[in-house]
Amino acid sequence: PVRCVANSLLKRLELLPVALESVTGSAEKAAVQLDFISKLGHEVGATRLELAPEYTKMLASAVGTSLEAEMPRIFTALTKYGKVMGLDQEQMKGSFKAVTQMVNKQQIMAEELKGQLAERLPAAIRIMADAMTGGDTKKLFAMMKAGKLDPNKALPLFARELEAKAAGGWGNY
Repeated sequence: PVRCVANSLLKRLELLPVALESVTGSAEKAAVQLDFISKLGHEVGATRLELAPEYTKMLASAVGTSLEAEMPRIFTALTKYGKVMGLDQEQMKGSFKAVTQMVNKQQIMAEELKGQLAERLPAAIRIMADAMTGGDTKKLFAMMKAGKLDPNKALPLFARELEAKAAGGWGNY
């Protein structure tokens, strides 16, 4: 049984660069992304196996959009805020999934923001409202209902708000 677990972990580690190479288009770019994941993992106390699959999915959703270059910052802000707020691995995975879906759909819908992200990430709606409307949640919901909450604009601003919120608690890590 121990040998099976070890073999499974080794196989998953071996596949990380393969997945990133598929997303980025080259071994060199994949290596840069893996280095980013390793450094972030070291900083937040997480393993490559915890972070890389989620980051790879998020990055894959962003390829070819204006969010592609923003993904390291968005992922880092989400990860650090989640750590500061004490989210467990499942809550973090759910938060990453919600953001990945926003990027993939190229629209922020109530299902992802209210139904997925806000259920896992404390104050997600308020933080998004701060980023997009100066804190007006009614205006945020109206934008979302009208299909005008563009992830290409909203997620980088959301990341900046997450960074600011996490900064106060990050010094304790």
